[in-house]
Amino acid sequence: MEQLKDHGAFDWIAHSRDPKGFAVSRLVPPVFSAYRKILHPILRDLSIGDRLLSWDQAVGATGWAGRAPDGPFPSTRVLWRELAAQYAVEFTPQITDDSFTRVFPGRSWPRYLVGPHEGTLDEESCRRLIDILTSHAGTQRCFFYYDLIATRSLEALLYVGRLDQVLSTFQIERAHGTPSYWWPEDRTWCVCTDWDLTYTIVGGSSDVALAVDNDAVLESVQLSRTATEGRHR
Repeated sequence: MEQLKDHGAFDWIAHSRDPKGFAVSRLVPPVFSAYRKILHPILRDLSIGDRLLSWDQAVGATGWAGRAPDGPFPSTRVLWRELAAQYAVEFTPQITDDSFTRVFPGRSWPRYLVGPHEGTLDEESCRRLIDILTSHAGTQRCFFYYDLIATRSLEALLYVGRLDQVLSTFQIERAHGTPSYWWPEDRTWCVCTDWDLTYTIVGGSSDVALAVDNDAVLESVQLSRTATEGRHR
């Protein structure tokens, strides 16, 4: 993977987004035939038996900031759809973590729930996306871009390499999490993980969207290019 000083490869995204809007086009160029919103995983901490204990009560944290236990913990995944049914939250394409925050007492998440994480995909989800996108990217180069607010130096970063090298971005010391955007040279798909959102948007062909829908691990909902994708807080 090579870092690029010239960020011109990102211009097609920068110039086609609608930064003032609230639709999918705010984040991803409105040029694709299909869009999917991948929901970042939520884990159930199996070491916590008290379902009424909140993060505020447990660690004195405030809301979202407290949902990050130190070190490994026994866990199992809980789907957003399952959690929505449990807490009588409407499961729609506009669902966000704040949809749950609004119904939790004191707006503090239960301590037994961990995540979803903002601004980054987890490694397993990355691997699943790589598997899906490989047949569409072939051997062409892919670009990995970090918005300046997603970096430690507040300086935008751009890298180029093989599609599977997106996994190497977890080790970039100057950045937080996975890239803000990644896409192939032919621009047939685009993955966007905004720095403060708990979901990732994928734009591409109907085949790409169907593969995301059918994946056994990824939890996703369908979006249109003009639909509101949901706002954090």
